[in-house]
Amino acid sequence: MRIFQTCFFIVEVILYLILGLAFALFPEKLFSNNKYTSNEWPSYSYLELTSTRKRARRQIKPWKIVWFIIVMSITVYLIKPYILDVPQLITGKLNYVTGEVQDIRTVSKDPTEYVYICGGYEVEFFFSSGVSKYKDYKIGYLTHTKRAIYCEQIDESNGYRKAVGFPFKDILVFLTVIGGIIFIAVISQYVRFKLFIPVNIISFLVFTYYFIKFGIDYGIWFSADNKGLVGLIMGLVGLFITLFSYFIERLRYRDNLVTFFCAQLISVGDIGLLICLIFNLN
Repeated sequence: MRIFQTCFFIVEVILYLILGLAFALFPEKLFSNNKYTSNEWPSYSYLELTSTRKRARRQIKPWKIVWFIIVMSITVYLIKPYILDVPQLITGKLNYVTGEVQDIRTVSKDPTEYVYICGGYEVEFFFSSGVSKYKDYKIGYLTHTKRAIYCEQIDESNGYRKAVGFPFKDILVFLTVIGGIIFIAVISQYVRFKLFIPVNIISFLVFTYYFIKFGIDYGIWFSADNKGLVGLIMGLVGLFITLFSYFIERLRYRDNLVTFFCAQLISVGDIGLLICLIFNLN
């Protein structure tokens, strides 16, 4: 856990600095609209182009210096907590909090896991904390970012102590999902609608059956508790997204790569819903 969290803390700092330098050093890439086609390319010779580039290298425009200072100042300000925590990370002198984990939260599109400990303490883990609710832990974290670096499960009644290790399970699940998406993207142009059409036909029939079954058996028709209705709605939404993407790409005379990719994802989702519904899984 310590090595994992330390490595990704350093990677974050380096990544932010690289992004800041990229914006600061190449502003013309952000604001330039010079796009040439083969028929519109400037007519001056190679020697003129080379001499122009040499003169441009010698002349540093004042606005570029101002832009560099502004962008790097903003970058340093944004990553100030990270910079202040670097000496503490190097020396290993962490702040420690001991107590029962009361809550674990994640935010959509945020790789951070937030852990709330008895006493009002909040610490942050990158990607995965490896902790469980209502158990006691000793967590070492950095002062300014509140980033947890070390974690140890404890039980003071019997002196039990166990360091939380590398989050193999969470990383394996993440890599499996990413690998699955890449695999679907690769095969989608070959599979096309061969999976999408039969899966949708079967799923609509099954969802309709369970919709009627739930309504007759439990008197639940148009409610979220009717699992067949939920499946029908999600299936219709997926079908609409696929057809909409298909017609948009056809109007723009493009290959239907996005449509085929959406079709495979929706097919996999429908299969997952069918399995959950048939085997009564949550």
